[in-house]
Amino acid sequence: MPIVTGKAKWARVFEKNRDYGFQENGQYNVTVELSPAGEAQMKADGIALSYTENGPEYIFRRNHVFVKDGATVTLGPPKVVDDNLQKWSEDVLIGNGSEVEILYNIFTPTKGKSKGKPSAKLEAVRVVSLVEYTPPDIVTGK
Repeated sequence: MPIVTGKAKWARVFEKNRDYGFQENGQYNVTVELSPAGEAQMKADGIALSYTENGPEYIFRRNHVFVKDGATVTLGPPKVVDDNLQKWSEDVLIGNGSEVEILYNIFTPTKGKSKGKPSAKLEAVRVVSLVEYTPPDIVTGK
């Protein structure tokens, strides 16, 4: 499976911060501002990228569950490790600007708006350099 590097944005890669915005069972995702090598790798894989003022980026996604041949399969969250490949503590949230490596699997959707176009399924995240995210206090909003 390919690996790319870049800076993470909006990392929702743990059970406790699963994104329920688009699917009933939710998904795990992280937007990555890709390095030049990452951009080249994903282009070589035939994956369409988005471009912002910061350069190329891609939203890596992983469904919590999916249906294959009529059976429901639970994938759960991606594997998340530190720079030494040790399991990451879910108590430490990955903030915007963290340097990450993303392991992904290439697949081609058979339905939806991406039907027939190569896509990347999030398999694992390696946090190389952390910018910790601290959620705002519910009472003060700070």
